Amino acid sequence: MSFRFFAPPAVLLLGLALAGCSGGTSAGGNVATVNSANITRADFDAKLEAGPQGKAILSQMIQTDLIDQYAADNHVDISDADVQAREDEIKAKYPPGQFDTILKSQNLTEDDVKSYVKDNLANYKVPREVVFVGALPRNSTGKVLKRELIASEGS
Repeated sequence: MSFRFFAPPAVLLLGLALAGCSGGTSAGGNVATVNSANITRADFDAKLEAGPQGKAILSQMIQTDLIDQYAADNHVDISDADVQAREDEIKAKYPPGQFDTILKSQNLTEDDVKSYVKDNLANYKVPREVVFVGALPRNSTGKVLKRELIASEGS
């Protein structure tokens, strides 16, 4: 039996399915309703792209997606173990304890960190406060224990 017999009905069904999904509007339909007012996809996109914060968020999202796609395409995977190994490699160039002494002698302050982060990240990612700790609490698999970190900050 030939597939030519099934092609026209399949194309017709696909067209009907796509028309049903689009809601029949070329603007993409309503994405939300606020106080009984419908907000279309075009209105939503225009308002999101109008402000500087929306542009920054969209730019950050696009950059993140591009970086993730590049990493996936080129099989780039950097784990915490890789970062730790590199840090250990750098520390090995100094006598024991000297690397930590050098870091402490730099007199890095909370304002220095905030300034650097503000210059290099989107505004919504700048932390409200910075706390210096000796080491991050981790579980047996190496994940950071956020609850213990928050609890230790409060005490």
